[in-house]
Amino acid sequence: MPQFNDASARPTDWNDLVAIEGRDAARAQLMRSPVAKFATAGSNSVKPANDNPIVDYFSPLPDVGRKRKLRATIENLEEVCSRLPDG
Repeated sequence: MPQFNDASARPTDWNDLVAIEGRDAARAQLMRSPVAKFATAGSNSVKPANDNPIVDYFSPLPDVGRKRKLRATIENLEEVCSRLPDG
């Protein structure tokens, strides 16, 4: 929650903080949060979600039924697991 220097107008949220004290005050408070400190720390331990290795989703699986519908079998599970990258 934002901290207000003057609460006489009964402000309640970040929009009120920007309106009363300005963007710089809101930005300064936001950058003091633990989340902002983690995000700006330059940590390489967190990879973006789109940095995943390529997985083959299109090759057919070994066990299919009529009309080429996939079956929930151990052979298909084994094939899917073999396509996943190690790690």
